[in-house]
Amino acid sequence: MSDNGPKALIVRPASGLQQHGSGAGKVLSRIVSDALTIVRGREVADTSARIRIGKDEFREQDYQQILIWADATERSPEELVSLLAEVKSTFVDGGSFLVENGSIKQVAFPKFILKAAGANCLTH
Repeated sequence: MSDNGPKALIVRPASGLQQHGSGAGKVLSRIVSDALTIVRGREVADTSARIRIGKDEFREQDYQQILIWADATERSPEELVSLLAEVKSTFVDGGSFLVENGSIKQVAFPKFILKAAGANCLTH
């Protein structure tokens, strides 16, 4: 049996918000359906395993970034996260380090960490 039908990059469910017909209504319905597919995919991605450092839990990508910064500053990941959380920044409201839902949303490195690590510590 040969399957010569069109191949879609985004698999659409057989039912849902899609409308049959033509015109703006169908276009809008497809946009909403595609947006919901993307959001559902992100919800699944947000439930991935977290790695705890101190009081914070990090997504895998953010944990890997902490490891790069820790290596560049010659500190342990625990020590670096603790220092970033303790230092208050005069340029950023609410502190220098903000983690939401496992993702680093805000970080400002204190000068003493940057000076000790050298000029190229954040270019890995």
